[in-house]
Amino acid sequence: MSPKIFTLGFGLLEVLAALTLIAFAMLAWVNGLLNTHLQAVESNAMVDAAMQAENIYEQMLANPLGVKQGGYYQMPGVAPSCNPCDPNQQAAKDLALWQEQLAQELIVGAGEVAIYGNGQKIIIRWQSLLSSDTELSEWMLYGHS
Repeated sequence: MSPKIFTLGFGLLEVLAALTLIAFAMLAWVNGLLNTHLQAVESNAMVDAAMQAENIYEQMLANPLGVKQGGYYQMPGVAPSCNPCDPNQQAAKDLALWQEQLAQELIVGAGEVAIYGNGQKIIIRWQSLLSSDTELSEWMLYGHS
């Protein structure tokens, strides 16, 4: 009597090889999704930074005396509770509220306004999720008054 040879079905080795290939393919797919998500978050942060730079620039255009008196070129503190405010108080209020918005919308978000030639340079920094170190991303807007 000759032994029976079974040719139907898959052996354990084939199943393990197929599962390993599927696992590597899914790992690559999940990695791609994660990178896409992080890039989308970083793009959103760039848009938020640009909008916040425009916001403080518009506040500065609405308060030209505060700009001329240097009210926007200081480190912001607590927003004064004045109503109505003089130009320097309004500048301090604008800066303090702007810093609060940056801290809420961006990871480790902070900003500053500096004199740049005959105008201003608005710099916004935040922690990027794409970099593995503590390097901050930066957005700059140059304006003229």
